Amino acid sequence: MVKRPLLGLFCGSMLSLALPGLATTLDGDSTSLSRHIHPESQATLAQGIEPGPADGHGPDEDEVLIEAGSLQGSWRAAQVEQDRPLAYFTIFHDQGASDADGSFLMGLAMGDGLDGESGEIQSVQLHGDRLEITWNPTNDSQELYYLILEPEHEDLYRGTFEAERNPASFEVTLERRVFDD
Repeated sequence: MVKRPLLGLFCGSMLSLALPGLATTLDGDSTSLSRHIHPESQATLAQGIEPGPADGHGPDEDEVLIEAGSLQGSWRAAQVEQDRPLAYFTIFHDQGASDADGSFLMGLAMGDGLDGESGEIQSVQLHGDRLEITWNPTNDSQELYYLILEPEHEDLYRGTFEAERNPASFEVTLERRVFDD
């Protein structure tokens, strides 16, 4: 008798690879697969119990969680004139910290040549209320792009864009992107 492919693999599911005991063939036969699972896991799965902290999953007891800071999130920087996107930033910020980390994805404001370029932000710094973001989307290691911003409210900053070797300078807004659930 020829076995049909695993339903999970057929659909591209990683479940079949990660937990083969849960996978079945299209005709419902899982006996040939279940012998590859560790016996303790097999008993847990058979009882309908999902692995938990006692099984080595979940947070560590001594783990210290740091609350997210005010800059945490996804942001869109845009040229005020024509509302052209300059860059999209993902910022990781710890509560109370004056600096943060993150990444960028360039938009169209600087032209087609940089559209879609991405990388790590060089620095994100809070100086009181003033926010400064520095990054380099070019192949020139000496080039730096700067946003110097003041808050209008917690999800909107306004300021200027400047570049180390590019004479471009213009007004920008930096707005937190809020996604509907």
